[in-house]
Amino acid sequence: MQVDEAITKKIEALALLTHKTPEAILHEALDGYMETQQKKLMEDELVRRQKETTLSYDEFWDGVDL
Repeated sequence: MQVDEAITKKIEALALLTHKTPEAILHEALDGYMETQQKKLMEDELVRRQKETTLSYDEFWDGVDL
């Protein structure tokens, strides 16, 4: 894996400002990104499942003969 030189410089500058290692900066950033993506995927899945299971009254009873 390769990281663009401009990104590397930004990470190094942020590391100096925050008194953290560049590795710690990357670790925190990736953890935050992964957490955000996981939440988004879970929300998308919830919306998909709600669409599958949510029927209106008419949709539910359509075609049912009592």
